Order: sequence, then structure tokens, then C-alpha cells
Amino acid sequence: MSIMTYDIGTSSVKVSIFSNEGTLLSSASNPLHTKVKGRSVTQDPHEWWNKFLDCAKRCLTEAKRSIDDLIVVGTGQMEDTILIGSDGNPLRDAILYSDSNIGNYKLPKDLEDMLQEETPNELDDYMPLTKLFFIRAFSPELLARTRCIILGAKDFINFRLTGISCTDPTNATTTGLFNMHSGQWSSTVLKYFNGKFPKIYHPSEQIGAVNKNILSALGLKQSVIVLNGIGDVGAVTLGTGTFEVSNSYSYLGTTGWIATLSNQVSQNRELFSLAGIHRGEWIVVGPLLNTGNVYDWAMETFLEAKDYEKAEIALTRHKLTNVQVWPYLNGERSPHKNSKVRSMVTRISQGTTREELFTAYVRSIAFALRHVFDSMESISSSAAMRLTGGMARSQSWCELLSNVLCKKVEVVKDGISVAQKGLYNLYLLGKGTKMPSIEIEKTYNPSNYCSFEALYEEYKFYANRLLQNQERVPTYLDQ
Repeated sequence: MSIMTYDIGTSSVKVSIFSNEGTLLSSASNPLHTKVKGRSVTQDPHEWWNKFLDCAKRCLTEAKRSIDDLIVVGTGQMEDTILIGSDGNPLRDAILYSDSNIGNYKLPKDLEDMLQEETPNELDDYMPLTKLFFIRAFSPELLARTRCIILGAKDFINFRLTGISCTDPTNATTTGLFNMHSGQWSSTVLKYFNGKFPKIYHPSEQIGAVNKNILSALGLKQSVIVLNGIGDVGAVTLGTGTFEVSNSYSYLGTTGWIATLSNQVSQNRELFSLAGIHRGEWIVVGPLLNTGNVYDWAMETFLEAKDYEKAEIALTRHKLTNVQVWPYLNGERSPHKNSKVRSMVTRISQGTTREELFTAYVRSIAFALRHVFDSMESISSSAAMRLTGGMARSQSWCELLSNVLCKKVEVVKDGISVAQKGLYNLYLLGKGTKMPSIEIEKTYNPSNYCSFEALYEEYKFYANRLLQNQERVPTYLDQ
């Protein structure tokens, strides 16, 4: 058996083929285009599909001699809204999770109150729930033409492959439409959408087989099974080997998150609780809007080039700089949501160097991660933090993070493909096969964390006030 995995991310489509033993046989990727206009953020699902087909064909060609029977399992961006017409095609572009283009629309108060008791997460403008009720209120004719509503990029690819509309519990909990008590769609909202929602299946469950015309387009003759798959946070959780309750990891790409496996939903509703692989298990997530994007911006702004060697030297020399930064270039989502907050820098003097400013910004990412992790303290007792994503390639930054967190940091090997490794693990889970051990590329142990405590406590004190609008910036600057 060979396993084809795919990942429909925000920036690209990735497809890989693994042998039954987990050996990577081939891999391909293709960039995606995002349309941004004001608060509107959309992508074309046809582009997802066409680039998936292109990557799949390239992978099949490269791995052809090694492929026997094939099974397909995918992941992708969650919390999207795609309206499908009677002909099986999207009626409009996919509304992405980061889209909040609903004007001043507010959910009816009685509906919101009922749903707050059912959903594990705070309702907001980004959720498909709010967007669907907005469409229902202002474009009822569009909703009337909708045959089914698809709620994730992975689910659209599966729909095109099999003709079946379904989703997984991890993605379902991001929508605002999921009842955490029943594990199914909320009966409160089902009546408004006339059976248009996808069915919810277990991530490792077989949902169907690839349609014959698609097999022909891919140059395949034998039947190909399609598994349901899982949303991207779930795939990365499996790929990092986060299988035990209270274990934690951090994904650090352009944006990122800290996640902890828990047997209960978070009491802090500003964190996100997503249904895990096993019923009663939750992935508690603190998403961050300012991670790798801040690192790259600071490097280009203060070091004047993407010079990673120079960045490593600066981090090593100036990690205890007295310059303090709050890194909110794009607002922030955790541990408190605030779309309007912006970055703040203090203690710049005539002698402050560019390298110090760069280091202060990059150190502030570590402080922001600990700030989120502190809010998870009651559910995480992990002795180590696993790390994956682009920033994990910086040795100096990983050393810094270990000291700031006061924890051992374990960098997952080949972390850049960790989501697709998670899909391979999902395939094994469906077979009842034991998961392989996760390879750790490098381990960092805290050595001089006491040096960062005063700076971190100052960061946290004012971060809470900035994010919660408790105190205006001048109050701090006047001290």
C-alpha cells in the first residue's frame, strides 16, 4: 500500500507519496494566490483543485515504479466557507478563516446566547457561523442556490475526489456550528440551513473512493480509497507526536500556535479548543499572529537583508539587551484577542544598535509564546516543548526559547513536512498500527533562564494591559 497525502495551506498546495513503511517516495508543491480587499480574504477553490491535480500527477510520475495500491488522505486550512451549487461547483470564491468582511453585522442575541452554551470557543466575526448567518440575512438567493456548504479546504478536495461532502471533528469545532456535548452539528442552527452541512466522520474513516473520471485524469486504473483526513492543527499535532494528555508543542511558521492536548475544553475561551482524535480529547490552541513574519520583518528592517548568519550572531550577542519590544505588527489573537493593538518599543537610546533592535523583536516572540503558554498552565504539565516550523531552524533562537520558557525544547526532525507526516500517522491509526517514534533533531536545555525573568515579567505585565485595552501606551512611557 502507498499513501498519498496532501495539504491545502494558505500559501501553497503540497502533495507527497509515502510507502507503507513511511518512506517518502515523492513530493511536490505549488503556490496559491490569495485575494485581499479590505476585510475580504478569499481564494479560488478551482485553483486548489487544479494545483492539487498538478502536484498529484508529478508525484505519481516520480514514484510510479514504487507504487502499488494507493490510499489518499489530506489536511488543509480550517474554518473556510465554500458554497457549492447544484452542478457541484463553487458559487463564489472560498471565504477564508481570516476574512471578517461582514460589515457591522451581529448575530441575533438569543441565538448567540444559546450557542455560547454549546460551542467550546468564543464566537467571533471570523467563524463560518457568523458568515453564514450574514449571507442568510443579506444574500438569501445565494443560500437558496446552495446545494451543500463545505467548511474546509481539505473537505473541498475530498468532495471533488469522491462526490461526498463531509468533515472531521477538529475542523468542525472551528466553525461555531459544533455542539461539544453531542459531538455533532448544533441542532440550534441546523434548522436554518436545510441539511446543507457536511456529515462529520472520524478523521481515519474511509469516506469513499476516487471517481473514475478523476482516476483517468491521474493516469490510474485501480480503485483508490479516500480517508476523511483532519484539519491542519490536528495533522501537525499527530506529526509532532503529541499523543499524551498535557503534552505541548509549538508550530512556528509565518504565523504560529502553541497547542496542548487536554481531556477538557479550555476555561479560557480566548484560547481555542478543538476536538482531538479521540472522543473527549481536546487540542487547546493559542494562535499567534506574530511569529516568523516578525522575525523576517526585523531581519530585513534592522539587518537590512535576509542574512541568517548575521541574525544568529546578533541573537547570541544581544539576547539580554535592555531594549524591550511588544511584537504586535498585526494585532494578536492569544492569550487575548485584539485586532487593533500594534507594536511598541522602549528604551531606545543614541547608542542602541540595529542588532539590538533586531534581537529585541525576536526575543519578544519568545516572550509572546511564554505569555500564551502561561495561560495554559493549568492544563499542561509537559516537561518539554516540541518545536516545528521555519523558526526551529535557528539554533540561537531555540536556545533563547528554552531559557525563556524554562523548559527543554525538542526540535522535530524535518519539521517543515510535519503535517504530512501527521497524515501518515493518521493512516496508521486507522489500521490500528502502532505509531512510529518521532525523531528529534536537536534538544535544547535551559541554562541561564533567570536572566530573562525580569524582562519577561515586565513584558507580560504590559502585554496584558495592551491586549485588553486596560492601559494606554503613554502611561507606560511616562514612567
